Amino acid sequence: MKMLVILTLVIFVAACISNPYQRSYHGVTFNFRANLNEAEKVAVYPSEQAVKDLLLSRYVNKIVLAYIDNPDENGFYAVAGFEFSYKMTIINRALFANPKDIEIYNVSSIEEARNMSDKIVPVVMFLGPSLANKTAVTVDDSIIFVEGKELYTEENTYTDLDLATDKLILVLMGEQ
Repeated sequence: MKMLVILTLVIFVAACISNPYQRSYHGVTFNFRANLNEAEKVAVYPSEQAVKDLLLSRYVNKIVLAYIDNPDENGFYAVAGFEFSYKMTIINRALFANPKDIEIYNVSSIEEARNMSDKIVPVVMFLGPSLANKTAVTVDDSIIFVEGKELYTEENTYTDLDLATDKLILVLMGEQ
């Protein structure tokens, strides 16, 4: 009997511990690259509401993903772009019935990305360590910078860019 009580308690405790790499959203389980407990610590400037106001507006026609070509960072941008596009499509479908178009552009400068952006076509710009001096999500007018200060670490299987991208998605899911 004592063993049965202990086994039941172990199963109950194990069920209460959530996977730090998964979250559910409207019946869909999202798998993330980074530990979400760490992603939740990434700063968002000026606020998480500013992110939601820009990307979840019903007036948005499409979302542009942008990056500046860098052979050492392009693979990381591709992964971040895929993660964002896939999850954003599901988020938009849940909120608006029709997902917004998402396009990706290799731009020559941050200024070029700024010139592409406006309230109906916001830009999400990925910045790796060649351009980022912090790990954060920053809204600046109609552009969102997703910045990852470090790409390689010995102890992690994910990067700062993964953390920032996941933070952006968590905010859009209403997880923050």
